Amino acid sequence: MPDVGYVNSSNTGVGDAQGSSVDVPVPAGAAAGMDAYVAIEMWETINPTVTVPSGFVSTPVVDISSGSQKLKIFRKRLTAADTGNWTFSWTGTVWRQASAVLIENAQDSTPTGAQVVTTTGGGLKTPLVSGAVATTEPFLLHFVANENSGNQNVPPTEFTEVQDQNYLATNYRIPGIPGTFNASGGSKSVSTVQVVALIAIEAAQAADARDSVDLTFVGSSAWVAPSVATSIVLNYPASLVEGDRVYAELHCKSNLTTVETPDNWEFVARRTGGSGSQGAGTGSTVIYVYRRNVPSGGLSGTQTFTIAGASTLVGCMAAWRSTDAAAVFEQEVYHGWTVTVASTTIGGAAGDLIPLAPKDVLRAVFGTADDQSTTLTLTGLASTGITFGSVVQSPAGSVVNALGNDISAAAGHAVVTAGTASNAPTATATSNSSETATGCLYRIRASKVAGAAPNHSADFFPLFAA
Repeated sequence: MPDVGYVNSSNTGVGDAQGSSVDVPVPAGAAAGMDAYVAIEMWETINPTVTVPSGFVSTPVVDISSGSQKLKIFRKRLTAADTGNWTFSWTGTVWRQASAVLIENAQDSTPTGAQVVTTTGGGLKTPLVSGAVATTEPFLLHFVANENSGNQNVPPTEFTEVQDQNYLATNYRIPGIPGTFNASGGSKSVSTVQVVALIAIEAAQAADARDSVDLTFVGSSAWVAPSVATSIVLNYPASLVEGDRVYAELHCKSNLTTVETPDNWEFVARRTGGSGSQGAGTGSTVIYVYRRNVPSGGLSGTQTFTIAGASTLVGCMAAWRSTDAAAVFEQEVYHGWTVTVASTTIGGAAGDLIPLAPKDVLRAVFGTADDQSTTLTLTGLASTGITFGSVVQSPAGSVVNALGNDISAAAGHAVVTAGTASNAPTATATSNSSETATGCLYRIRASKVAGAAPNHSADFFPLFAA
């Protein structure tokens, strides 16, 4: 059976208008067996209950608000080739506009639970929404309702924009693999209150069996420590080519630090911990991890990550390459640890399970919260039922930022050589000084459909090791 896919979309116009109902045009190409998702943006102090047209599920898939700004999303499984308009109504008058999306080959069920995640926020950047789970190869729908009139400058990374109205943006992504998904990197043309929804719509068929693919470590860039700053400029690793996946890893103080996701990058992980008391600042720190797929022509030079407010921070990049051009990188799985009592043993166990199998890479990023440590060392990675290859600390050594809210950091990884299990892995790490610490473990995996012939076009690229 074909993968779940996009058919068409429609909207009620670029601008909004006041009313107690809205007529949403049926997108062209509607046919029995398709699913329709209608998003209604509302602005008003009241929050009315919507009466849906025939065939739509009366309970909304999404019903969120931030102040007067609201977003409601409804689903229908078509039993015929609908035409004309779908009319939604309610009691009271609100400012409103709407969009509709048609998809095909989806499961005949309304997304619920972990399939639907929402968030609210404000500013130019579209707030990160993360954690939508799909057990099949899904269709991801992303909606943004905003209070102030303005276009969507950039859709979330790897998403396709299909409707861009003054107060409602509609985007989708087909990742091709099951997993846990997020949407980050989008932005608006004006600073505004935003309410955001991400829906993982399951495919009608079970997920294809997949074979893991070997990964080659391309290399890393040196740690950067810009003292107390509102941004950090990281160097790309050398010799990146199309298809590589590059990760940016930041350790910041305090744990309240917010990093803006740059265009073309995606959020991977955020972990807080430690309990620093030295230097200019006290309290916990935070680790952020972001990723980017290298486009045609490669990447070189630098990338700036902007901090909301000032922070003391350090950062680096690291990159991997699939040995089979037919493979895709899967969604990362991450968990972390914290050391709240000062110690020279600063490693720990992940707070939850990370499934691992041969050819996976397990990466650890960790750091201390004070200014006493000058040498951090990753000495081991372990998980019950798993055999790892040698641990590579990369970038080599560690970094200290003792120019403000003092912190340090190190990172490293190992490849799974044998075993398949889902347990909480452990990182063993030491510091030359007794301190509190925090760390993040995340899995990197590339895979292809089981039994697919290898594509060795990637073999013609030179391979580099750190």
